[in-house]
Amino acid sequence: MNHPFEPPPILAQLLPFHEATKRLQRNQIGAWLGKFAHLMTSHPRFPATMTVTQQDDRTFVLTVIIDGPPELPTPPA
Repeated sequence: MNHPFEPPPILAQLLPFHEATKRLQRNQIGAWLGKFAHLMTSHPRFPATMTVTQQDDRTFVLTVIIDGPPELPTPPA
């Protein structure tokens, strides 16, 4: 039973648009950045962007946005 090779699906087609925000203290931000950086670099099909903003001298806000599915090309009429 040979099945033709099919590439894995693009995660953006499986995951809806999603935005998550987490407030972190200065001593926590390094671990979270490391986890997301590893995830986004080891899985090239992970359609996400991450931003970090500093709220005050001790608090950072980490925002992760999972992109929506890419638009499929419309067939010619």
